[in-house]
Amino acid sequence: MSNYSFFISDAHLGAESPDKENYKRKKLDQFFKIVKEHRASNIFILGDFFDFWFDYKNVIYSEYFDVLCQLRELFLNGVKIHFFGGNHDWWMSSSGFFANQLNANIY
Repeated sequence: MSNYSFFISDAHLGAESPDKENYKRKKLDQFFKIVKEHRASNIFILGDFFDFWFDYKNVIYSEYFDVLCQLRELFLNGVKIHFFGGNHDWWMSSSGFFANQLNANIY
């Protein structure tokens, strides 16, 4: 692991037309690739990553499955995930998916 930390905010995943969502997902794929290439220690997700999120313990939105898999891969490779909820995704829970499956710090 390196001392690199990466930050992302206001992606608002799920808020746009399919074409715009595909564009955002491609950019997000590039971002995750850079995080992996630099063997980052931390990723900070600073609010409104999703346009809507309600953090259930045993349920995830299929619309975000690919993104959640990428975050899980980062976690399994030693990247610490820090999630700061915004006004669109502030329903994070210390017993939900991000905390349980990604060992994320929820703020």
